[in-house]
Amino acid sequence: RRRLPNFEKLKSLLEAGVIGDIRLVNIELHKTIDPDIVANTTTPMPVNWRIDPEVAGGGYFFDLAAHQLDYLDYALGPIQFVSGYAANQAGLYKAADIITSSFVFENGILGTGSWCFTVDKIAEKDQMTIVGSKGQLRIPFFGAPKIFVEKSNLATEVLEFELPHHIQQPLIETVVNDLLGKGTCPSTAESAIRTNWVMEEMTKNYYQS
Repeated sequence: RRRLPNFEKLKSLLEAGVIGDIRLVNIELHKTIDPDIVANTTTPMPVNWRIDPEVAGGGYFFDLAAHQLDYLDYALGPIQFVSGYAANQAGLYKAADIITSSFVFENGILGTGSWCFTVDKIAEKDQMTIVGSKGQLRIPFFGAPKIFVEKSNLATEVLEFELPHHIQQPLIETVVNDLLGKGTCPSTAESAIRTNWVMEEMTKNYYQS
């Protein structure tokens, strides 16, 4: 996400102070048992590697939340404090299927998140909201590439973007350029370690109990 046009624009809006001082961020990712945002979900559930903790580590949460939390590390800075609770409510596989969390960034911004992968279709949601002192920004992480800019007494502004045909290409280009000494890749092992720590803290009651 760090090099996709919609997420680069979101970061620039935050840095430009479009919504004032950032107060909080809320992540909501609620999907059905067979989420449409994950490739190859037609694979029979018993052999679907994404929901086998021994193979994938932590189900759809570790697969998808990693993108969200890594981007927030990039856009808002590292998360310093985190707590969470994970559970398996539906009993369809071994991995946790619902997680809730609260967290605090090093700069004092607060955050909350909820991830559930067994909701009814009517309850599906894919949205991150960043609330500031002068408005808020909403963006789907895995859906249509749009940003909703919302401010008091103004009509909602919808920014639309075109994603690259090969979704990973922009970031891969930064990796290649970094290796060639022609630039700097925005994703590092250090940021990946931070994101992994955050997810482990959110789910440790389930996987470390």
